[in-house]
Amino acid sequence: MTVRTYLYDANGNDREVPLDKSTISNLDRDQLLWVDIRGEDEAEIREVASLFGLSKEAVRDLIEKHERPDLENYGDYFHLRVIGVSDIEGLYVPVHLDMVAGRDYVMTLERENTRLLQGFNDQIRGDSKVGQLAASDFVASLLDLHLDSYFRALEGLEEELDKFDERVLRRRSSNIRRHGDPLLMQWGGNAPLSFLVKS
Repeated sequence: MTVRTYLYDANGNDREVPLDKSTISNLDRDQLLWVDIRGEDEAEIREVASLFGLSKEAVRDLIEKHERPDLENYGDYFHLRVIGVSDIEGLYVPVHLDMVAGRDYVMTLERENTRLLQGFNDQIRGDSKVGQLAASDFVASLLDLHLDSYFRALEGLEEELDKFDERVLRRRSSNIRRHGDPLLMQWGGNAPLSFLVKS
């Protein structure tokens, strides 16, 4: 499993930082911590969850793989579960994504490690004002990427369907020419059917 921790500091440098108690306890109001977990290592999930003081129920919900979207409110933080989609070598696979958001942190767990959220950091150039965002606003930004995954998948499917339609129409047109041209010529037509059927 891979754990990466990013500190967004509206008054300083956005940077990758080590994840420990001091990093969490020293957060100020213009800073936001994002902990991005990839994979399903239960021990590491528990270790990260313990640093933020998540309840046993919340930890259990994180470890358990979900098949439906869900939202659980734990008072000081909430746990949102969604399912995205990713193109893996031409196959569309579900991506189970958990997001836990507290006052000044967001923890994400991407089980399939498909880098669904990689685009978020790719969009940020240099130091930003992301640290001023509320954790819920940051989650909303990540959900936007999540929705984009569906749009990208739909665009890919649309392209495949267009190619399929073209192949079917080309084959049908070819069959019409092959069987129709001789008949038309035999019946005394002035032009082969291929001139009447668009390619």
